[in-house]
Amino acid sequence: MSRAAVYELLLNDAVLSAEPFKIGAKVFPTYVMRGSRTAPADGWFLILRWEETLDTVGDVEVLTIWAHRSRTAGIDFTLHKQVLARCKELLLAAVHITGSDGKVMTQAAYKGMGPDAADEGYDTTTKYAIFEVNSKVGG
Repeated sequence: MSRAAVYELLLNDAVLSAEPFKIGAKVFPTYVMRGSRTAPADGWFLILRWEETLDTVGDVEVLTIWAHRSRTAGIDFTLHKQVLARCKELLLAAVHITGSDGKVMTQAAYKGMGPDAADEGYDTTTKYAIFEVNSKVGG
């Protein structure tokens, strides 16, 4: 699993860290959010949900990236689409990227974007994109 490579790629992206998103360090794996009833940050944040490992040749996992934005910022989903489009651009361009855990993300495939939605628990508007991420151990 190349979770560190994906996390670091999104966390360190200058576009996602700049206006109008200012996501910066607000990228959270799902396990950090378990049981939380409040949003982890004001404004924008991303939640990375690693789902199933597909029964294929190699290590392939399904990743859902949730883009959340405080409802107080409005309900225009244009920016949600822009955030997820940037995530897509980063993941599809990333080939053989090694994370701090030594695992290598070999490639990613974009599988689509979900509907505009509201998250009552976090009091946010949200939208998600789905990817299949291939990885291997070491160089």
